Amino acid sequence: MTSPRRRVRVFLVLLVLSAIWVPSVAARAGLRGTAPALRPDIVPTPTSEVMIRLEDGHKRLFLSFETENAGSGPLEVQPVQEDCDGNGDATDDRTAVQDIYGDTDGSGAYTPGVDTVVRTEVVGCFEFDPDHGHWHFDNYARYRLLTLNGRRLRAQSKVGFCMLDSLSVDPGLPGYSSTRGYIGCPDLGLQGISVGWADVYGTNIPGQFIPIGGIPDGTYCLLGRADPDNRLMETDDANNVVRTRILIDGTAASIRPKAC
Repeated sequence: MTSPRRRVRVFLVLLVLSAIWVPSVAARAGLRGTAPALRPDIVPTPTSEVMIRLEDGHKRLFLSFETENAGSGPLEVQPVQEDCDGNGDATDDRTAVQDIYGDTDGSGAYTPGVDTVVRTEVVGCFEFDPDHGHWHFDNYARYRLLTLNGRRLRAQSKVGFCMLDSLSVDPGLPGYSSTRGYIGCPDLGLQGISVGWADVYGTNIPGQFIPIGGIPDGTYCLLGRADPDNRLMETDDANNVVRTRILIDGTAASIRPKAC
């Protein structure tokens, strides 16, 4: 029979071990709660601006890309300092963990400061972009130039984004707040898009282009896809693609009204 003193010693050892053990991101991911999940829904809108620039002898089609969060909860991703890409260096990237909020107060919509995280998932990596001077969530978008019958001509893949609230687009959505929830992309700072807000990358952003050298003048279909590998947890993955008809005419480009 174990003595009471021995039981106390065992309990103290276990208590100390539990206090010093810090779980990895993989262990933390998968947190579950009982409140209904309030997931984001990332919806890209048609490209609103295109322009052609000649840079270092290369002809490039610069484009705008806007993604709205039309879901019931925020898109929120937290960077964690770990070796995400497996190269042995824990300083050049960050593991990306998405937070899913639950309807803690039972209101049926996201309530900032009240509803709490009920689930987390590892969804990719962050990397520092020296051209932008901040951290990007990898592979947030993908752009392709197609013929009008759908044949792919050129692509710009794995475009990273600093996810933030750039533009208020739908204040009528339940869970919308007029206050920006995500305003920057510092190291180890939360990134995301609030309900009813959009993140906008314009034609002035470095790297926001498709190479089009050798493409003849004509009318084409510009395809933008958000979350191309379906890493982010959303309410709907089927609405992540947007198509815009454009005209290329020499060193000029313009949006055409007809769909493609």
